[in-house]
Amino acid sequence: MSEYDSNPPGRPGRGPDVNDARRAAGMPPLPNDLLTPHAVQEFMLEKSKELDEAATEYIKRIAEYPEADRRKRLAYNSAIVVAEGRNADIRKAKAEQAAEEAIYAEKLAEALKDSAKAAWQTKLAQLNAGQSLSSTVREEMRLAR
Repeated sequence: MSEYDSNPPGRPGRGPDVNDARRAAGMPPLPNDLLTPHAVQEFMLEKSKELDEAATEYIKRIAEYPEADRRKRLAYNSAIVVAEGRNADIRKAKAEQAAEEAIYAEKLAEALKDSAKAAWQTKLAQLNAGQSLSSTVREEMRLAR
């Protein structure tokens, strides 16, 4: 039995199925890894919910990134104004040291945003795969008529 079997044996309320009819006719049962339209629908609903959750997370990370970037720029620019040194490179280095925490927070926010985007794209690809499965099952049902 596979994870996509939507009508497992012993399920309450389970009536006769195709395999019962095949057994009665003396034919071997179909394998349990067949995709049923119901199983494909359940798969797509699950992936759709996961896509919604990933989109919510991505939107949250998109909103957090500009604030972290603004804090980094403010900290860096404030530090460079008061930094002392003989040349610009020394002043930049001192400003980066002073704004290190804000720079780290900005880079972390950017990485989390990119990670959330990749997760959303993965969930979208899984949902698209489910749509392809649905088309395949529908076509197989049409040809079986």
